[in-house]
Amino acid sequence: VLENANYNIELCYSDEDTVATPDNMPDVSVNTFLTATLKTGDHEEAIGACFFDAFSDIVSSPVFRDFVPEPKHKCNPAPCDSGPTTTITNAPTMSRDARGGTSSG
Repeated sequence: VLENANYNIELCYSDEDTVATPDNMPDVSVNTFLTATLKTGDHEEAIGACFFDAFSDIVSSPVFRDFVPEPKHKCNPAPCDSGPTTTITNAPTMSRDARGGTSSG
């Protein structure tokens, strides 16, 4: 099925994978729409490396960058003024826990 695809497909796998073995990979030389990236490691390691590559491609694409909204507070080029600070009262401490009781430390 993949060898007859008429759209781009990028395969990613490892020669060391014993679950999805290289013998089960399609021949990418028979279809210009198929490409393959070879990773090292066992099945789980190859999954991690392949996922990281795919995720990196997605988040670095202009489509994704255009989708991410602008920050509500821009600080460039000057540093942000954090404004007045808030004092937290009744915060848990070493002597008083979050329930208001005493802490054993």
